[in-house]
Amino acid sequence: MAFRLEKQVQDLIRPVSEQEVSRYLRKVIRTLGTEGVEVRSTAAKGKGLYALQDFSEGELLFREPPLVAGQHALNRSKAVVCANCFRFLGSVELQIAWHLLCDKYEGQPIVPDINLLKQLQATNTRLPGSEKFLLPPLVECIGHCQHEVFCSPMCAQAAWESHHRLLCDGGAHPPREDAAASGSSPAIVPPAKVAALAAFREHADATNDIFHLAAKVVAGTLLDAESVLEQYPAQGNETAEEANWRALKTAWQPIAAGFKAIWWKAVALPEDVYDEDDFRANLKDLASQSLGLLKGCLFDARFPALFCLDVYGSIVGMFELNNLDMLVGSPVEDFFLMIDGLPAASKIEAEKLTGPLLDALDKSYDTPCEGTAFYSLQSCINHSCDPNAQALKGDEDVDGQAVIILKKPVGKGDEITISYIDELMPYKQRQEALRDYGFTCSCKLTYFAAVALVLLCPSTAARTPSSGLLELQRQEIGWPVLQAGHNPERRALLQNSQFASSTSVNGQTITSSSSDTAAIYARAAQDAASAAAAADSAFGTPGFAAAKGVAQTYGNRAKNGAQLSGSAGNAALAAAVNAAGDDALAVAAATTQAAADAGAAAASRDAAAASTAAAGK
Repeated sequence: MAFRLEKQVQDLIRPVSEQEVSRYLRKVIRTLGTEGVEVRSTAAKGKGLYALQDFSEGELLFREPPLVAGQHALNRSKAVVCANCFRFLGSVELQIAWHLLCDKYEGQPIVPDINLLKQLQATNTRLPGSEKFLLPPLVECIGHCQHEVFCSPMCAQAAWESHHRLLCDGGAHPPREDAAASGSSPAIVPPAKVAALAAFREHADATNDIFHLAAKVVAGTLLDAESVLEQYPAQGNETAEEANWRALKTAWQPIAAGFKAIWWKAVALPEDVYDEDDFRANLKDLASQSLGLLKGCLFDARFPALFCLDVYGSIVGMFELNNLDMLVGSPVEDFFLMIDGLPAASKIEAEKLTGPLLDALDKSYDTPCEGTAFYSLQSCINHSCDPNAQALKGDEDVDGQAVIILKKPVGKGDEITISYIDELMPYKQRQEALRDYGFTCSCKLTYFAAVALVLLCPSTAARTPSSGLLELQRQEIGWPVLQAGHNPERRALLQNSQFASSTSVNGQTITSSSSDTAAIYARAAQDAASAAAAADSAFGTPGFAAAKGVAQTYGNRAKNGAQLSGSAGNAALAAAVNAAGDDALAVAAATTQAAADAGAAAASRDAAAASTAAAGK
């Protein structure tokens, strides 16, 4: 029995085949009605989303409801939302009153008139203009618990069927359809389960919100497995244990398709932690505590593998590595913006009532619904520091769906990428933020930053302390990318003013015409110029001068390369360089723009191939 259980655990946490993942994700894409995209796997990146057709900048790629999602515990005192779709509920008055009354109970500053807040909460007092911001009424949980509210009976039913039936501690659960047909009475939730659920929620609130999401996954998997057994019970020579395992594997498919790693093994080590073994042991102990509490209210002996620690750790790890922040804009923000835009006389009159409320809310007046969600298709989109798509909601997006919009034109066959972080951050901060996702970025933007610094190093090394140079390298370039940038063959290509017809990068032959090489130099010039700012910070004026000199050198090489060719594109490049004069920074900008205008496709292939080679070094 122990051997069979261990084998089941390993089956649940192992990566499933590409064919199984593709089959499931094709169903997701069909369900969403998303045309023109597919999920592919590569050795370098794993799953990725690719275009099957051309798309325009600004085009909506897809909207996707979360497979599982939850509002952050701390955000529940700021926003009353549907526990299924995360729309704001009730009224603007209710939202303001709830926020400020919760602040009062938490010891925060509050509007003196508590009676007004209670009247607003009960919607006995209406604020001027609030009728323009109609919100769905509150619908209580089917099981009559006090923890969840919904925007409609449909959302209440959807949550009940997907997970909440097992996580609800309401006084009386309605009978299931077959029991209701026989006249059964509502089921009373045992006091022991109520206490166990309360203990689990308290622990998750105090430690990690993701445990709430993991509980939803476990509950949903149990309900789905139970449904499979009801539709397809054991047949022929199949034992009850075999039928249970078949049902569990079927119910596990949506989770199996997600990228998973055991939480305490995969999470990035914080910089201020020095004992890694102790850190990871503490995380494992935290997960074990959470699972123990969850087993106290959900354990089902038919599906023991689902309650093993490594399986629970893989669920939590999936959320840590794949989650997207979920944000839903607040109607309260729109309400106060409307008040601010009223004609002067109307605004003065309205602010007699709304002014004290806005003062009390202060900077938190626009607090959105904030949470975490897992989206099956969105989680397949890889990161880039220079993405061609983004998660961006419009005014019409008032729920927890992921909305993916294209930032740039995308051609057939192109990979679609988003940024998991703020891509405007400096390199070091970007890489630090990405550590929690378990990888080091090697996208085009990162690669060219590496090239810029490698070009800068020879000029600064002679006049700066080696420790200072190493610090600049650490700050601006991740070690794997820096080591790849030091590849002598790639460096020779960039520094060769003779415009070699071809070169070999890690065994790959890359053809480079004079026009292609000119474009490479143009980009190198821009990156060296950008690196000047970092050099100025790290080394002062001498470093800046050296970097500027590198930009000038490579700008001139781009100019010379352009003059060697009679093509219209390179004529434009030469004209741009000449117009920029001798200023290195202007040369860098002008040559880069002209190279882009010339459409240097071969140079792009060169950079992509070199980047791929660098990633595998």
